[in-house]
Order: sequence, then C-alpha cells, then structure tokens
Amino acid sequence: MDHCKVIVLDEADKLLSQDFMDMLDRIISFLPSKRQMLLYSATFPVTVEEFMRKHIDNPYEINVMEELTLKGVRHYYAFVKERQKVHCLNTLFSKD
Repeated sequence: MDHCKVIVLDEADKLLSQDFMDMLDRIISFLPSKRQMLLYSATFPVTVEEFMRKHIDNPYEINVMEELTLKGVRHYYAFVKERQKVHCLNTLFSKD
C-alpha cells in the first residue's frame, strides 16, 4: 500500500455510506499521504462532502449536470404496486 499513488471510488455516494465508511477510512490510513483520490458519483450527498474535506486537500469538482442538456428526455414518476410495475413500464415505453 505504500506505493499506491491513486485511489478511485466509483459510485462514491454508495461507498461512503455508513456501511463502508469505517472500512474506507482504515484502507486510506495505509496509503501514502501524497496520493491522488478520484471520486465518481451521480449524486454528492453530505457524506461525500464530509469525506472530501477529511481526506482531500484542495479538491476539484467537475459537475457535468451543469453542462449537460437533456433535450428530448422525459421524466416520469409512477407509484405502483409490485405486480403493476411491468404493465406500467410497458405503458410508459409505448408513449411517444
């Protein structure tokens, strides 16, 4: 671990949940202080921000959602019972 210069956390929001936080803190404690850490996530909840403040000096954030245009994308939310899911999906997919 002394020679590890880069650590990458994909789905960082999931990995930084309470289930994994202690394990990650322990792993990071074995890494050299001079390292690069990359965090990738579709969402950045408070736990990710706290982790960055604790483990990363001068973090740089790239937020693609500010640049991404979602022209032509429709969002739907449907609260359905388990047995209705397939029918609901079929109905949504059949829409223009």
